[in-house]
Amino acid sequence: MMFLSLIFLFIVSRCAAAIENGTGGLVEPAEQRNFVNLNVTYEILEKPKISFSVPTEFVADETATFNITFQNNEDSNVTVVGFSGSVIDAVVGYEIANVSAQELGPFNVAVNETLNFQAPIQLTLPEGSFFLAPILFIVKADEVMKVGIPPLSIFISPPPLSFLNPSFLSVQILLGLIVVGTTYLVVNSKRQGGRNTKKRSTKTRPVDEDWLPSIHRK
Repeated sequence: MMFLSLIFLFIVSRCAAAIENGTGGLVEPAEQRNFVNLNVTYEILEKPKISFSVPTEFVADETATFNITFQNNEDSNVTVVGFSGSVIDAVVGYEIANVSAQELGPFNVAVNETLNFQAPIQLTLPEGSFFLAPILFIVKADEVMKVGIPPLSIFISPPPLSFLNPSFLSVQILLGLIVVGTTYLVVNSKRQGGRNTKKRSTKTRPVDEDWLPSIHRK
């Protein structure tokens, strides 16, 4: 609740400033923007060997846990209160989804201190290439600020075929029928072969009696 309240106050204050300055929106003049001196890095727990030069592959609906290291180089304390972000289609360059905002801490970080925390994101995305751009929400001097984190290039691959998937089940049934049919033919062929052999062995053949003396011939 505290996080949502801070976000609401942040939006209201931006609207009030925009109206007062006659900008007609939330965009402030460049000279009025605040810059923060922070060092934010991260790694993905599920993918310990990520590279920012090549896409990191995930399976659809997999969770990516951001293990974030946050260093405060400001001249005053800051508080980390939330985590969000956006998903950008790597092909067209448009934002296609938002990362659900989640409340963090709040974590108070003193001057020159370093904080480590984690924030999971479930990648409910279709197959394709995307950029995942995380955002941290911090509070400095009672003002809520958004801190961008370097985006992560990701590739979403389709989930593995489930054992209960209808397509997979149809293949299993077909293979089962083939195995049963082949087994039946082999067993039936062996049975028929055994019967024919038995019949041949019991069949009476005529005996050539020409070599017998005449008194022994039938």
